[in-house]
Amino acid sequence: MDEQERKSRLRTLHIVLALSLITNGLNALSYFTLSFEGVRNMMQNNMQLIPEVMQESYDFLLSIPSSFYLVSSLFYIIAFVGCLIMWRPRGIGFHYYTLAKLLLIGTPLVFIGRQYFNLGDLMISLLFIVYYFISLRSLDAFSKQTTDNQETPTNSESSENSEPSESSE
Repeated sequence: MDEQERKSRLRTLHIVLALSLITNGLNALSYFTLSFEGVRNMMQNNMQLIPEVMQESYDFLLSIPSSFYLVSSLFYIIAFVGCLIMWRPRGIGFHYYTLAKLLLIGTPLVFIGRQYFNLGDLMISLLFIVYYFISLRSLDAFSKQTTDNQETPTNSESSENSEPSESSE
C-alpha cells in the first residue's frame, strides 16, 4: 500500500473513530449520571415537568436498577479507551472496543430481561467492529510492534546465523 492510500485510510478511520468517541463518551457520561440515586430522585420529583407522552419512558428508565447504569458506563468507558488506542492505530484497542461492545449487548439481558434485547444495537455494533477490523488489518495494526532501535531478523538471516552473535553495536 502506498503512502497516499495509507493516509486516506487513516483519515477515514479517524472520522469513524471520532463518531465512536463521541457516542461512547456521551453514553458513558449519561449512564454514569443515571447510576446515582440522587439524580434518579430528582428526575422522579420533576416528573410533572416532562410531557405526558414521555412520562412512560421516564418511568421505565427509573425502574431499571442503578447497577445496570453503572456497569454499562464502565463498558462504555472501556469502548472509549479502545477507540483512543485505535486512533494511533493499534490493534489492542480493537480488542478493548470489541469486548466492551459485546458486553454492552449482553448487559440488558442480565439486568432487564430478554424482551429488551436490541437487535439494532447488535447490528450497528457488529458493523463498526467489522469496519474497524478491516481498517486496522489493512493498516497493519495487528502486526507485532517493534521498537525503533530493534530490528527483527528475516528468515534468511536467522537461518544463516544459527548461533547468536555477540557483537556490540
